[in-house]
Amino acid sequence: MHLLSTILISLLACHATAWSLTIHFIDGGHITSNGRLNSGCKAYDLLVGNRQVDRAEFKGSTFADTFELFSDKDCRNLVYRNGGGNHRVQPPRQVRAYKVY
Repeated sequence: MHLLSTILISLLACHATAWSLTIHFIDGGHITSNGRLNSGCKAYDLLVGNRQVDRAEFKGSTFADTFELFSDKDCRNLVYRNGGGNHRVQPPRQVRAYKVY
């Protein structure tokens, strides 16, 4: 029983510290990324293409409370930065990569 309690508490602690970033496209599609620690530069795959992002939802974690969106895959051209919440990205932007920290 003690082992089961320990495992359950560990799983709940991991879940409570996870962040989630969802970018929404003007065509109605979306992509969600998740993690626990700082992400570093993460490029989106070819599914993003030339689609424009008009909204971003971010739920921060214990270790990450800010997200950034970039128009290039190397995270050099910042187009948007914000913290937790549901945010309109205006004007809509092409996004090729993100960072969470």
